[in-house]
Amino acid sequence: RPAGAGSRTGDKPSSLAGTARAGIAPTADYVAHHAALRPSDIAVVERGRAVTYAEFHGDLRRLTAVLGGRLPAEGSTVAVEWTSLHEHLLFLLSLESLGVASFSFMKSAARTNLAYLKTVDLVICTEGSVPEENGPQLVLTERGIGDHLAREPQGPPRSAPLKPSTPVRVQHTSGTVGAPKRMIRTAEINEFRIGQY
Repeated sequence: RPAGAGSRTGDKPSSLAGTARAGIAPTADYVAHHAALRPSDIAVVERGRAVTYAEFHGDLRRLTAVLGGRLPAEGSTVAVEWTSLHEHLLFLLSLESLGVASFSFMKSAARTNLAYLKTVDLVICTEGSVPEENGPQLVLTERGIGDHLAREPQGPPRSAPLKPSTPVRVQHTSGTVGAPKRMIRTAEINEFRIGQY
C-alpha cells in the first residue's frame, strides 16, 4: 500500500479525497497515488527491466483508455492468459477500473479451463492457446500488450465506481477438500487485502 494510502474512508489517497465517486477505489487509484508521490520508484521488475511507477501508471491509463471501448459492459468477466508479470498486472488493473471481473490462466492450463473459458464474455490470449470456437477473443501478438499501448485512446479512461459487492477477480482454488472450485473476490475483499499491505 502506498505511504499515506489506506482503505478506510478518512485514509484514502489524496487523489480520491473529495471526489464524487461513491464506493471503493479501484487498485489503479492507489497506483496513481504512488506514482504521484514517488514517480521514479520501481513498480515492477521483469526480465532485468525495471518499470517505474510513473511508467506503470502511464501504461495503465493508456491501456484502460484503449480497452474501454473494446470490452464487454461493466459486470462482465474476462479471462486473461498470463504472458508476463508486467502485462498481466496492467490487464487486471485496467479491467478492474472498468468494472470488469478477471480470471487468470496459464497457456499450459488452458485445456483444463476450457469449460469455464466458454462461460466468460471475452478471452485475452496469445494465438492458438484457446480454440476460436470457445467464444470472443482479443488475441495478443508477439508484441503482447505493446500493440494495445500503441493504439490511440478514444478519450480518457472510463472508470466504474466499485460497489463493495462488485466482482473484481475470479480465483481458482482447490478448496479445503481438494476439489477445484472458483471463488469470486469482490471490491470489498480486494480493498481489505490492499489494506493489509
